[in-house]
Amino acid sequence: VLMKICIFVGKLITTAMYHFKTSMNMETIVATFRLFVTAICLFCINLVALADETTLPANWEDYGKLATFANGERNNNADIVLSTVDGRPTYTIYTARGLAWVACVVNNYYDKNKTPFNKDEEYYPSSCNFANCNIQLANDISLAKPSKGVSDNFDYHWIPIGENYGSLPPIFSGNFDGKGHTISNLNVLRALEQEIKTAGLIGYANCGSIEDEFLSIKNLNVTGSSVKGQEMVGGIVGYGVNVQITCCSSQIGEISKSNTSGNTFLGGIAGSLTKGEITNCWSSGKVSCEAFSNGGSYGGGIVGNARESTISDSYSTATVIATGAGGIAGDLGAYTTIKNCLALNTGGIVGYSDRGRIWARANSEYPVIAADNYASVLVKLYTITPDDKKKEKNIESEAYN
Repeated sequence: VLMKICIFVGKLITTAMYHFKTSMNMETIVATFRLFVTAICLFCINLVALADETTLPANWEDYGKLATFANGERNNNADIVLSTVDGRPTYTIYTARGLAWVACVVNNYYDKNKTPFNKDEEYYPSSCNFANCNIQLANDISLAKPSKGVSDNFDYHWIPIGENYGSLPPIFSGNFDGKGHTISNLNVLRALEQEIKTAGLIGYANCGSIEDEFLSIKNLNVTGSSVKGQEMVGGIVGYGVNVQITCCSSQIGEISKSNTSGNTFLGGIAGSLTKGEITNCWSSGKVSCEAFSNGGSYGGGIVGNARESTISDSYSTATVIATGAGGIAGDLGAYTTIKNCLALNTGGIVGYSDRGRIWARANSEYPVIAADNYASVLVKLYTITPDDKKKEKNIESEAYN
């Protein structure tokens, strides 16, 4: 198109010069020609810039669709390398674009018309939720706006892997091994606009393998400024079912609720966990849900809600604010065990109706199994009333519970 435009304008210049050459000297003709050439160049530059801006990726999903692949060993700076480990497809992720591709594949699982993947189809998993597949990181990854190859108005807010919305939510069912690396600059801020119920690096994780008891998420560190969701919100996982989270850390500035009504579970590591395990994990930052908003909210430094699960050998330094707030867990359901955990929430634990240095509320019919959990004597418990948000009262209790 640009070539045709240049040829057309060139013909106009030639015709104009032919008709006016009898009345113009050579110096005037040359000056006029230069003026036309300059105008053409500026026009073409602006046109190319406009074309680039309209075609470059404007969000993580579009960016992930441009991921490049290699088989066996990395070449040409591929974003993803596919290999086989212990008989399973294993995707080694080198870049943010590669990680965005994983999210894009999972989140388009139930909407076939929204999955225009025609490139490199041989690299795609047999099941778009990555069941019976391994995901592993090759290095640290930043989820800040990419420095090149994206639109100027690129939306860097992360869409969780498995963004839970509607009756048929996309689910991540693979194993994720961070290999000790860090995913930094995680920000999930569009949850209210997009009606995302579960938020975190991974929104909804559920073991989809008939061979495994648990889906494994391990050896991963996540940092960022803000993660928001409507119902279940965590630094690593929003909602996990049959998920084992091991040796992970979350350093999120604030994990919070994006709406003001309905029940919400928030945790430094996981928002809600069913039939799962959290072991050797820690969190810092702030877990916050205004205790006086409509609907109940339960927050914990490690997990907001746990049912038929085990939380062990973990600690948190996060400040926790919720209707029910606990240093380690918010709400503990039936058949749950919590042991060898340490609450170091020196920023305070603020709960409107329930509060505790280890947990806020536990199932009364099926008692929680607890052993060897401790809290620093510096951890203070506060209560807030809707009428007087500033009213604070330290509630004395034992350091052990």
